[in-house]
Amino acid sequence: MKKTFYSIFIVLFSIININAQSWLPVGGGTNDPIGSMCVFNNELYVGGNFISAGGIAANGCAKWNGSNWAAVNSPGNQIQCMIVYNNELYEGGSMGFSKFDGINWIPLDSNGLFGHVEHLEIFNNKLYVSGSPGYICEWNGSTLNIIGFASASVLGLRGFNSELYVTGYFNNINGVPASGIAKWNGSTWSALGNGILGGTAGSMEVFNNELYVGGGFNASAGNADDYLMKWTGTSWLPVGANFSGGISGLTGVGEIKLINGNLYVGGNFTSVHGFGANQIAYTNNNTWYPMGAGLNSYVYQVIAFQNSIYAAGYFTTSGSNLTLHIAKWDTPTEIDQIIKPINNIYFSPNPFNIETVLKSDFGLQNTTLSIYNQLGQQIKRIALTNDNQTKIERGHLSNGLYTYQLTQENKIIQVGKLVITD
Repeated sequence: MKKTFYSIFIVLFSIININAQSWLPVGGGTNDPIGSMCVFNNELYVGGNFISAGGIAANGCAKWNGSNWAAVNSPGNQIQCMIVYNNELYEGGSMGFSKFDGINWIPLDSNGLFGHVEHLEIFNNKLYVSGSPGYICEWNGSTLNIIGFASASVLGLRGFNSELYVTGYFNNINGVPASGIAKWNGSTWSALGNGILGGTAGSMEVFNNELYVGGGFNASAGNADDYLMKWTGTSWLPVGANFSGGISGLTGVGEIKLINGNLYVGGNFTSVHGFGANQIAYTNNNTWYPMGAGLNSYVYQVIAFQNSIYAAGYFTTSGSNLTLHIAKWDTPTEIDQIIKPINNIYFSPNPFNIETVLKSDFGLQNTTLSIYNQLGQQIKRIALTNDNQTKIERGHLSNGLYTYQLTQENKIIQVGKLVITD
């Protein structure tokens, strides 16, 4: 059995290819920022403040089929958000709320409630709309019914524990005191503890049965954490991601999206959990990972399309790649060749069961070890010290073939394979 086992893995080792993950351009991108993305009829629709996409004239709205850009008629405003509801595409933006009929956008806010729509959300099979000057409405298919009015703009909507949660600049809803975040149980509004202190929350997502809330707030103002914290249903808790930094402008978390079990976070930050992470990172279970070189400016939205992760926003580059306001995360799954490890850095034992030791003839200071599964997903990241030997524990990893990458000062110095057995 052992001979057969090793024969199988020798074949695998001889054909596996490891490429550094990176953000790739999307057909030339757009000339100005993208504020919203939505998958509709197997195409990726984008809206924003641009006038061209992939070199094609497109007045604030376009679609990407995975290969080419095409223009979409403009609703006449800057699109802030889009959603598919009952197999139809809706948008909200600087001039209200409308529905796409396949050619044109049909205005729906006949009463002129909204000066600016900030968010669209489906909750309990109903479509909800929020924005400025502070209305929260339910769309019944023909009219907008007001369920709440906040003292200032409502930026986010999310269903959690059978209640609708809202975030924004407000300090009360329907006269009920609530600092930046509140919930509606179908009949009454209520606050969440002390709410958001000294800042603003916008994005929300449910992860591990808790509500994650992101924004431009800090623990120093009395919040549970910086940029990102979670609501258990009864209290606020820190996430422990240690987000920090950010380029000029409003720093913080602006987007949270759960995709295939991973929680993706975008915004304006430069560090997470002590590692460099430019504007975007993800977690799968309390461990946070950067995504390549990241992006050079604010990430507004993250979405899955055709089995890939797309990010959109104000950014224009990722490392040396030109990614004009939209980028695709390249997850390497190709199998064609091996990059052989150099002689003076190696793992022993390998294969291993409980733990292995990374050995070198010199210290590995300023070096990072990243381990990937066969889907190309980063599942472990370790900052190495100046020691010649570093113990690597198996932890929660299952049996199988993994690949590793060693980077030093943002340069890949070695790529190889690891095998975990029983």
